[in-house]
Amino acid sequence: MFCREYEDNLKPLLILITIIFTSCQPTEQAPLSGDVSSKSQANTAASKWPDSTFPITIKFGSDFDSAEKQALTNATESWNQTNNNQITYFQTGLSEFSARNTLDEFRDGELGIYKLFNWPAEMPKTALAVTQIFGTRSSNGQIRIDHADVLLNYDYFDFSADDSWGYDLETVVLHELGHFLGLYHEDSSADESVMYPTISRYRLNRSPHIHDQDNLAIKYPSIVSRSIASVDVMNGEEQTPVVMILELHKDGSEIRRVK
Repeated sequence: MFCREYEDNLKPLLILITIIFTSCQPTEQAPLSGDVSSKSQANTAASKWPDSTFPITIKFGSDFDSAEKQALTNATESWNQTNNNQITYFQTGLSEFSARNTLDEFRDGELGIYKLFNWPAEMPKTALAVTQIFGTRSSNGQIRIDHADVLLNYDYFDFSADDSWGYDLETVVLHELGHFLGLYHEDSSADESVMYPTISRYRLNRSPHIHDQDNLAIKYPSIVSRSIASVDVMNGEEQTPVVMILELHKDGSEIRRVK
């Protein structure tokens, strides 16, 4: 996400991290979601879950088939295995909710990964996937993440769980779960970070790299090192609800909207 000065009188935080692709040529690289403008900002951004939240229970939509569920499980386990398995970020389950058709309907008590065959009208059709995050900003600039979901655009795109036609589901979900945890895009390469902002069809990038693990250790030092007790990111600061929507389109342009 690109940094933007927050305004004071905003509604509860909604960060929409979108992955946008050009889908015509299998060999073309296409941009992932909009992000902060520099690597140092990506590493130190204050958007994070309270340490005491982990493990997060993330549920899979009931319409994923067995191969797709395995791909989702693999992606969650890959993040759990970072930093020598010192922290379990995710535990998984199955969704109990019926289909939803608007972004607001996902603001519920369930954190999930869902396939959408009816892509929300408020999102561009060119969005391959969206990580939607709700949270609260404190007066010191820290953002506490309170709710998040990963939405996959099965309406306009094909995903593959077995290396066949389409974008690799495990690769896409692994990237989106990085955003889910509060990570941003990297200016390095796909060989150095799963948060690299472009992907091609058939590109497999299924395991966080050392750079990604280092970024998590920076973001969650107390629970990765086990050196101090878990703390809330708000630290007693005055809290201000905020709302942001960020979109990156296939021509490389970014649209930032504040509700």
